[in-house]
Amino acid sequence: MNQGDTVKIPTRQEDVESLFKTIRELVPERDLDKLLERVIQVSTQILGTDRALLFLFDKKRETLEFKYGINVEKDLIEKAHQFSSSVIERAMKGEIIMTTDSEGDQKFSPTESMIRYDIRTVLCAPILTEGNLVGVIYSDTRGRKTLLDEEGKNYFLSFVDLIADVIVRAMDLHEKEDELTYLKKRLTEETILSEIAGHSSSIMSVKEKVMRMASVDYPVSVLIVGESGAGKEMIARAIHQVGSRSDKPYVVVNCAAITASLMESELFGHEKGAFTGAHSRKQGFFEAADGGVIFLDEIGDLSTELQPKILRVLQFGTFTRVGGRKELSVDVQVLCATSKDLYSEMEEGRFRKELFHRLAVQVVRVPPLRDRKQDILLLANYFMRSLSEKMGKTITGIDIGAQKLLTRHDYTENNVRELKNIIERAMLNAEGNKITASDIVFSDDLLFGTSGQKITPEAGETDGEELININENLVAKLFMETGEGNELEKKDMPYYKVHDEMEKKLILLALRQSDWKIKPAAKLLGISHLNLRTKLGPMIGDFLKGVGGDMNKVAQKYSIPPKFLKAKQYLLSTKS
Repeated sequence: MNQGDTVKIPTRQEDVESLFKTIRELVPERDLDKLLERVIQVSTQILGTDRALLFLFDKKRETLEFKYGINVEKDLIEKAHQFSSSVIERAMKGEIIMTTDSEGDQKFSPTESMIRYDIRTVLCAPILTEGNLVGVIYSDTRGRKTLLDEEGKNYFLSFVDLIADVIVRAMDLHEKEDELTYLKKRLTEETILSEIAGHSSSIMSVKEKVMRMASVDYPVSVLIVGESGAGKEMIARAIHQVGSRSDKPYVVVNCAAITASLMESELFGHEKGAFTGAHSRKQGFFEAADGGVIFLDEIGDLSTELQPKILRVLQFGTFTRVGGRKELSVDVQVLCATSKDLYSEMEEGRFRKELFHRLAVQVVRVPPLRDRKQDILLLANYFMRSLSEKMGKTITGIDIGAQKLLTRHDYTENNVRELKNIIERAMLNAEGNKITASDIVFSDDLLFGTSGQKITPEAGETDGEELININENLVAKLFMETGEGNELEKKDMPYYKVHDEMEKKLILLALRQSDWKIKPAAKLLGISHLNLRTKLGPMIGDFLKGVGGDMNKVAQKYSIPPKFLKAKQYLLSTKS
C-alpha cells in the first residue's frame, strides 16, 4: 500500500467501537512520552507482534529520531536509527510496508538484519497529517508469521491515521512547555543574577561561573571563598536557584554558630537515647537536604573530628546518625564558603587536605568591594531602591557629595554588607528625597549622628574626655627624631596652648605611624577610636583657620593625605 491508497475503516461494529474507545482514551494525554508509550503498546496489541519501535520526524534536522520501543534489545535501541533502515526509509517516503511472510512474499526483499534476526512479519507505516510526515511506526515478529487478516490491517492503519493528529498536538504542547520552561528559567536566572549587582570584570567572572554550573545537571561541590560580607551566601543561593535542583530543598548551616559538641547531631541527626536529652529520633541537616543542596557556611570553622564524616558523605553519600548503627544514604549537592585561608589552615593541620580537594571541585572567589570600586554606586543604588519600598520612603537618588564619600571608603570591615548598612543608615537620616553627604555615616564613625549628637560610647569607653596615655616609643619618636619638644619650649605660650599643640602633633604622628588608620592610631595613643574622632574635628577646624580655610593648604602644611581630609570632612560640622 502507498501513501495515496485509501485507508479502509473496519467494517465490524465491535472493531469500530474498540478503535474509537482507544482514541478517546489517548486524546486527553498531554505528556508526549506517555502518549508515545501507549501508542506502541496499542500497536503491538492490534498487530499481535513481538516488538515495536516509534520514531518522530525532526523537521530541523530532517531525520527520524527514535522515541520509544517495546520488547527491543538494548543494543537495538542504541542503534535504532540503523535498524531495518531500508524499510523505515520507504515508510518515510509515505509507503506502508506490510508482510506476514518475509521469506515467501515475492514483493518483499528481506534485509540482511531481518535474515540475521529471523524476522518473518514486518509492519511499518508512516504517521502522516495533511500529507506531512510526523513519524514512523515499525513492528515485527521473529520466527513465526503473524496471523493478521485484512480487517486487522485496516484496524491498525485506521488507528495510525487517527492517532497522527493526537501526536502532533502533544508534540506542539511539549514544545511550548519546553519553551515556557526555558523562558521561566532565563527569567529566574536574570532575576537572581541581577541581585549579584555589578559590572566589574571580577564580578562578571563570578556570574559566568554560576551560569556554567547551572547548565550542568550534576551535584558538583563548590567552595566559595571571600572576605566577610563580600556576598558568599548570595552566590551559594544563586547556584541553587539557577541549578537543576532549584525546586528541591536548600538547607543553610552556619558552622561558626553551632558548638562543636552539637554540630554532629545537627548535621547527621541522632537516635532516641543517643545522649542525655535525646528524647526522640531527630533528622539532621543532611537528611533534610536529601535530593537538594546543603550550604555549609564558614566551613573553615568545622572541627577536625567532624571533617572525616563530611568527607565520607562527599565520597560515598552515606552517614550514620549519632547513636545509630544503620548507614543512611543521601543525594546532596554540597556548597560551602569560608573567609579563612584554608591553605594556611591545612598547613597548620586544622583542615584536612583530602576534604579540601573534595569540596573544591569548583572554586568561586568573591572579590572584596575595594577591588571593584566601579560597582559601589551600582550596589548603593540597588540597596536604595530595595530599601525604599521596605521603609516606605521615597528616596530617588544619591547626590554627588554622597557618591564621592561612598566611592572613597575602603569597606575593609564588612564589604558589601557594610555598604548596605551605610545606605540603610543614610536613608533613615535623609530628610529629603535624596541621600546627601551629611546623611552618610560610616560604620567606624558611629560616635556621631548627622545632627552632631553623640552616640552612647561602647562598654568600657569613656564619654569623650579620655586622657591620652601615649605609647612611650611614640613620645621618643616625637622628641628625639623630630625635635618637636625643643620647638615648643622656645615658644612663649601658656600651658594649655602647649598641651593642645603637643596633642595635635602626637595625633598626627600616630596617624602617620598607622598609615592614617583611626583604630591603630588610637591604640598607639592609648585612647578609644571614638575619642580620637572627637578630637579630629576641632583639630582639623583649627588647621583650616590657620590657613584661611583652604583644605589643600592644610594637606600641604601638615603632610596630611588629601584623601584622609576629605573622608573626615564631615567631622567639621560636629565639633564639640
